[in-house]
Amino acid sequence: MTEITQADARVIAAIKAAREKAGFTQRELSLKISNSRSLIQKMEKGTRYIRVVELTAIAEATNTDPVKLYRATLPMKE
Repeated sequence: MTEITQADARVIAAIKAAREKAGFTQRELSLKISNSRSLIQKMEKGTRYIRVVELTAIAEATNTDPVKLYRATLPMKE
């Protein structure tokens, strides 16, 4: 990812908020979704695209409604 779009920023913020609300560090979340800490770090920095399967795993691990995370990808209504 070279440029973070508004949609990217919303998804990144939603993922980080879900992780923090669940009380997880990046490492703890990475263990919950069977992935590396660097993956979570890259997602939250916006240097790596987030796949739907990863978004779903994060939602499940943080006990967040996946629809809430998916909605973060949509343009904001005025």
